[in-house]
Amino acid sequence: PLSAAKKAGVPVRIAHSHSTMGKGELAKNLMKLALRPLSNLYPTERLACSEYAGKWLFGRNADFTVIPNAIELEKFRFDPVIRQETRRELGIADDMFLVGHVGRFMPQKNQAFLVDVLAELLPQKPDTMLAFVGDGPDRPDVQQHAQALGIGDHILFLGQRTDVSHLYQAFDAFCLPSRYEGLGMVAIEAQVAGCPCVLSDQVPHEADISGKTSFISLENKSSWISTVLNISSQTANRQIETSNTCAEKYDISASANRLTFLYVSSAESANGWEETL
Repeated sequence: PLSAAKKAGVPVRIAHSHSTMGKGELAKNLMKLALRPLSNLYPTERLACSEYAGKWLFGRNADFTVIPNAIELEKFRFDPVIRQETRRELGIADDMFLVGHVGRFMPQKNQAFLVDVLAELLPQKPDTMLAFVGDGPDRPDVQQHAQALGIGDHILFLGQRTDVSHLYQAFDAFCLPSRYEGLGMVAIEAQVAGCPCVLSDQVPHEADISGKTSFISLENKSSWISTVLNISSQTANRQIETSNTCAEKYDISASANRLTFLYVSSAESANGWEETL
């Protein structure tokens, strides 16, 4: 599209990096690697959702602007009433430990890894439940994997939901075992909701806005289990504190204003350039 735009004489052409790449998606990775050099050839502006995503696509020394994905912060703020109501709707008792995950069922998100973690966690913490929020092509395989391990009754497959901000409140821990991420916006949402997070080390550390997030290698399953167990022992103090300063850059109002300014200033610069011709 940016190539066509350049040929058509469009003066402002923006490339926006939202992701990177990782193991498990050979065809997609090869396509990304083939197209990556073109990302610096056609755009006049380069944007990214994180430093990591920008450097991956445009290069370590490239000139790009980071504009994080954003949310309605107040919508996700922890509310003990919403927590109780949501857990009741899910059938989760107060003394049960609920681990949550939000994401599309696809190789990148690596949900089967969490099923394996749960299988080894249950002998030590039998009152644990795992909730998957989302849908996608890998969901049947993950469900079959859970059944094969005999732990299907400890997993909730909630599908696509419109009340995700409420579900975060119900979780006691949030896990994101992604093989790669541009930022990991769901981790930001979970922290704003006061939920302790355990993320793979393939998620950019920019996703830690609470200063209390654990980043663990996918090669170290035992560390995932011990970290989640440690969180389970602290459920009485489940709510983590996320400073307003760290969260503010993900506020949708501020982000919209910043993006609008960038669009307007770019358009004005382009118009000024055309007027000098």
